[in-house]
Amino acid sequence: MADDSAESVSSCPSTDEHVEPGTVPTWFQQGRYAFARDGSKKKPIELDESDLRERFIRGSGPGGQAINKLSTNVELTHLPTGTRITCQATRSRAQNREIARRQMSQRLEWLIKKAWAPSSTKSTSRALAPSVVQSKWDKERKKKQNKRKKQKRRAHQEEAPSTPSS
Repeated sequence: MADDSAESVSSCPSTDEHVEPGTVPTWFQQGRYAFARDGSKKKPIELDESDLRERFIRGSGPGGQAINKLSTNVELTHLPTGTRITCQATRSRAQNREIARRQMSQRLEWLIKKAWAPSSTKSTSRALAPSVVQSKWDKERKKKQNKRKKQKRRAHQEEAPSTPSS
C-alpha cells in the first residue's frame, strides 16, 4: 500500500514550456513514449526506460534494522525534465520500483496536461491533475468533511442537555 509520505516529487523549471493542446513536448516525441491504450489511470503513460535513471538508497524512518540495512528506497529521475520521484512505500525493492514508475507516469501526464493549459494561469487547476491523484484528494477532503460534520453533531448533542418532558 502506497503511503503519501513515502514519496518525494521535484521537477526542474524547464518543464514549464507551453505547447499547443493536443500536441506533446519534444521529450515525448523524441523518446519511446506512448499514452496507455486502455485508458489506464494508474499508469497513463508508457515510459521510455532509456530516459530514466534509477538509484537505490538506504531506507530511513521507522522500522529499525529491517528498513535501515536494506537499499529498498527507489529514486527515479526522468532525465529530459529533471523530475525526481523517491518511493519507500514497502520493504520490497521490486514493489517500490513499480510504485515509483507508476508515480512517474502520473507525474509526466500531469506535466503534459499542465503544458496544454494557457500560460496566463499561474496556479495549476485541479482539472489538470492526474485522475488517480485527484481522486485521492477528493477522498481525503470528503473524509475531513464527514469528520467535521460528526464533531458538530456531537458538540450540538452535548450542548443541548436532555430535559425531562412535563
